Amino acid sequence: MGKVVLDVAKVVLDVGKVVLDVAKVVLDVAKVVLDMAKVVLDVVKVVLDVAKVVLDVAKVVLDVAKMVLDVAKVVLDVGKVVLEVGKVVLDVGKVLLDGVQHCHHLRHLPIITSSLVMTCSICCDASFN
Repeated sequence: MGKVVLDVAKVVLDVGKVVLDVAKVVLDVAKVVLDMAKVVLDVVKVVLDVAKVVLDVAKVVLDVAKMVLDVAKVVLDVGKVVLEVGKVVLDVGKVLLDGVQHCHHLRHLPIITSSLVMTCSICCDASFN
């Protein structure tokens, strides 16, 4: 009976060794899985950092677009002012042309007063609105 107990003990010991070997393999697999999880986590961190940079760049692009829009509005306003000045210049030109057509002296020496009334500086007898 002692031999049977010894044989059973050897079998149990052999099974224990197999279980230990399997546990070592499972532990090695767990380490590999853990290393892969760390790599995946590092990749996720990099992707998150890149996304933050892309968001920051998008914000800068949006700010620049807003500035360009503001500049465009100013240019438009300046264009409107230039257009109004052009209209005034055109009106003054019409007055000058009208005066030159009515007084031969105005062809040489036109004078425009503050009220945009044309007077001849030579004969002073012609006045044109």
